Amino acid sequence: MYLSKLLTSLRFMVAPLVPRLNFSYSYKILVCFSRGFKPVFCLCVFFLCSISLADDESGRYTPQVRAVYKAMPSTVVISEVKGKFNGGDPKVLGTGVVIDSEGYILTSEHVIRGYAKLDVITFKGVKHMSQVLFSSQEMDLALIKINKLDEKLPSIKFAFPNDLLLAEPVIAIGNPYGLTFSISDGILSSTGRKLEAKNRMVFDDLLQTSIKVNPGNSGGPLINMNGEMIGLMVASQSEAQGIGFAVPVSKIEKVVSSWFSPQRQSHAELGFSVVTQFNAEGNKGFAVIRNVQNGKLNNLLGVRNGQRVKSVDGVPVRNALDFYRHIKNKKVGSQLTIVTAKKKKFFVQLFPLKGLTLANSKLGLKFQKLGPDIARAISVPFKKGFVLSGVDVDEDRGMTKVRRGDMLFKIGDRIVMNDTDLQDLLKDVNSGDKLSVVFFRVVPDAESSHIETVIDYIEVR
Repeated sequence: MYLSKLLTSLRFMVAPLVPRLNFSYSYKILVCFSRGFKPVFCLCVFFLCSISLADDESGRYTPQVRAVYKAMPSTVVISEVKGKFNGGDPKVLGTGVVIDSEGYILTSEHVIRGYAKLDVITFKGVKHMSQVLFSSQEMDLALIKINKLDEKLPSIKFAFPNDLLLAEPVIAIGNPYGLTFSISDGILSSTGRKLEAKNRMVFDDLLQTSIKVNPGNSGGPLINMNGEMIGLMVASQSEAQGIGFAVPVSKIEKVVSSWFSPQRQSHAELGFSVVTQFNAEGNKGFAVIRNVQNGKLNNLLGVRNGQRVKSVDGVPVRNALDFYRHIKNKKVGSQLTIVTAKKKKFFVQLFPLKGLTLANSKLGLKFQKLGPDIARAISVPFKKGFVLSGVDVDEDRGMTKVRRGDMLFKIGDRIVMNDTDLQDLLKDVNSGDKLSVVFFRVVPDAESSHIETVIDYIEVR
């Protein structure tokens, strides 16, 4: 039994190199064992047989074919949920790619826009109900999660962000016009491209490829010959053939890391952040600790800026995404074991978010405390409170009327003037709740100014 498992494992180790390896050679090796040959000799026979098979092949198993075999199982179809208003075949909306084996799928924001629930069909043909967790119109990225999963899914491997070669062969996997799991190949044409529409910047720092993005291809992976994802297909140049664009993994990693962070997943914090730092060549990354908050317990335990994270809870970490992907399910009070590259071990804990940080996590709003300098700058007749300094909210979650410099007055039916008001309010709201928000805005007149009331709404993350 042990020998059979060993041979099967070895077969799958060789399979990417020799896709049509014949299992009959395993039985020949078993015969070798039964006749008293040493195991090392038998394994040599196994690999020699594999090599001979490869030499006998017609050359059809190219690097492109092997890359597709590696990446295709991580690609999914995203479609509408069949209901009473679409009794026929549900419309295929686009493509997605599995980035975590627990059913987390990355796609383009415009693919899922307007939908809260979607059907996901895996490469094996299994259909799952899923829900939208996070989305960013600015980046055209969205994260959806399969609700119930019977077995873990194969997740795609990310290429190192700067490991790109102009003119290298690339492959897009997608579902153009509903033709599921289709392959298109081309080359990497350029990097750092900007895309404008209606005289405004829509995207910047995109990858350009000779593969056109047809309807249904959006959200699919763009892979290299190692089967690693280098970008996510998003758009085409409508006036030209053979020009497509993809969001690079350098941007994907930053956005998805923030979505997997304790702040977004469980409204908790570590007292520090982890970022990806690259070597001089840009083809190897490291997870590095940054933004350590002085005075926090984890800081007192010896966590310092610049320390390189080697593992978390025994799981190897090669970049920030690996780190946050592992801790995504951790809750307030959870303890993590972090080992650095210098073999230092720390036991760090997740703390509950408070005040302004909690408001940013739950509402996507950034506030500044009102002080004398800010009050004079925006000409408000108030001495305390919160001024809106930034909005990280997609349009379909509200906050379309407010703007920077507006002063917060009420959330829901509660007046908010200090940290305690904010903390007490936010601890009782849940994801999906819709809250009314009231702001004051100073509007200058010809000779003086007056205050307007701005009423909007926001959906809790």
